[in-house]
Amino acid sequence: MNSFSISRRSLVQIIAAAPLLARAMQQAGAAQPGSDAEKIIASLVDDIWQALRQDDLTDAERIRAIGEAIGRNADTELLGRLALGRLWRQLSVAQRQRYADHFPGYITRALASQLVAAAGDVDGTLDDHVQLRGSEAAGKGDIIVHSKIIPTEGQPAAVDWRLRNVEGTLSIIDLLIDGVSLLVTKRSEFAAVVEQGSIEDLLAELKASAGS
Repeated sequence: MNSFSISRRSLVQIIAAAPLLARAMQQAGAAQPGSDAEKIIASLVDDIWQALRQDDLTDAERIRAIGEAIGRNADTELLGRLALGRLWRQLSVAQRQRYADHFPGYITRALASQLVAAAGDVDGTLDDHVQLRGSEAAGKGDIIVHSKIIPTEGQPAAVDWRLRNVEGTLSIIDLLIDGVSLLVTKRSEFAAVVEQGSIEDLLAELKASAGS
């Protein structure tokens, strides 16, 4: 009787502890994606730094090189749909194709331009100007990797990279500089263009800005 009572008590304790154990295992499992996301951003930051330091590039070439590096690590298809929001449903099949053709070049250049502006003139080493400051889980299973850009002159800028696991691949879906989301900003800008004009006006602007 006593041994049965002890076993039953132990079983009750194990059941009671199960949610805590599950939560701990979940947190442990979440650590790996965060680590992978940090590695992706660390590698991307190094590519960006090399472009910033390359003296023989024009400003346009530098932005293009950084944009291409970002494009290799971003899900521009998902980003495009998120940037359009409800407007996506208003596009015809042909318009969606044109949007898909122009948006990647447009958004990667926009991201690159934001980073170049935040960095300003660079001198010294990468560690002098960029700090990676860990990561955290965000809504919908996203991961935000925190970093700080410290220009030679001017105020430091907090730069946060939002990544999402899309079909097994961690990809950038947003960039926040000092808390301002580029994705949210673009969604507002796109809506204003369509409200004041039309979808065709938006597509024309994207084509011109993307250089395509």
